[in-house]
Amino acid sequence: MRSSKISFAPAWTGSFLRDIPADRLARAIAALRVWWRVIRTRRQLGRLDDRMLKDLGISRAERWHELSRAPWDIS
Repeated sequence: MRSSKISFAPAWTGSFLRDIPADRLARAIAALRVWWRVIRTRRQLGRLDDRMLKDLGISRAERWHELSRAPWDIS
């Protein structure tokens, strides 16, 4: 009876990561971290009530505009 090894990772994963220069991979990871932080803070903005928005000087329209932006649309 033959024993077969089952792998759940795609075959290209290892070579794919080895072929990316370290500085490029580091920049990509840093960008993902920034995007994740933007997503979290926009979710928090979405949970604020009108009183909290007023304290921050943000209108409902400004909040809606910010919430509708893509994570990479930071500026």
